[in-house]
Amino acid sequence: MKKLIASMPTPFNQSFFFFGLLFLCNQAVYAQCASIPVSMQQRVEKASHIILGKLTAQHCYNDVDGNIYTLNIMDVKAYLKNNTGQKQVAIITLGGVLGDKAQITYPYLHIAPENEYIVFLEGENMAQADPSFRANHPDIMQSLPYAETQGALTYQFGMYHDLHVKPAQTEAATFAAIENWTHEPVRTPEGELFQARIYENSQPEFFPITTFSPNPTNGGTIVPGDFLNISGSGFGASAGTVYYSNADDGGATLTSSGVATDNTAWSDMAITNKVAFRAGTGPINVNGTISSGSSLTVNYGHLNINSNFSGFGTTTRQRYSLVNKNGAGGYTFLYNTTSVPV
Repeated sequence: MKKLIASMPTPFNQSFFFFGLLFLCNQAVYAQCASIPVSMQQRVEKASHIILGKLTAQHCYNDVDGNIYTLNIMDVKAYLKNNTGQKQVAIITLGGVLGDKAQITYPYLHIAPENEYIVFLEGENMAQADPSFRANHPDIMQSLPYAETQGALTYQFGMYHDLHVKPAQTEAATFAAIENWTHEPVRTPEGELFQARIYENSQPEFFPITTFSPNPTNGGTIVPGDFLNISGSGFGASAGTVYYSNADDGGATLTSSGVATDNTAWSDMAITNKVAFRAGTGPINVNGTISSGSSLTVNYGHLNINSNFSGFGTTTRQRYSLVNKNGAGGYTFLYNTTSVPV
């Protein structure tokens, strides 16, 4: 594991300091190679609570040691274990952007607003919790995910995706597997039974995406030549979302940047989009319903920072540059020599 310090030059001659904990793994498999599989049974039995929810808000904060955390506030649709009746919970993940500082941590649990998740929670956490949020919302539990990157199952197109478990499972099968160990029915926060949903496939039988270029390209950059130009029909007059095959799980799910300004142009027949840095090689998708008939090749993903820092009027993709932080013309990698594998 490495800790990396860098800064990003800006038009205002300010610095964007970047603190990162990085594992050296190929992007397409880093989440798998940097974690040891934890069985579903262990996650179910060790979790204090298991919820089905959707992200509604995020904010970042510091702890006493200067680490940056993100608090992911989720609306709870159902409890699969230990129903507290709370309609919101807050999931603590390490890393984020706070003012002119960013901390990027790998591996980590990425919670995106477009998905639903089943989340395995460790329970109330006082050490890493956001004290300001607790003061204003003492009734909302703040918890770390149990088993970190394996602490959530991603729900997309009627299927739940588990990082190390293939194939994906329907909601009914996932509920049944978890109930086998909890012996608790799935219920809403109000206590009503939550029935597994049947997904109706709305994918068209033809491919309205006719062309896209360049191919290959690169993710996470701010280089206009890397932006993806998509031609076709039925995209809608209002800007939506471009999804890419998720490199974190080998393309099992789709991912997007989640940043509106990454759409630099949008019409019913043409889109220009900054490629998400988690994008991997595979089909692309517009608005979750329009898929391409061929694959985009992504050479690499460049880490980027989405922030309104440095005078941007809204959240905008920014890049960082490694600069002379060690006084010797470069930067210094500090290797962790104390941690041992679990």
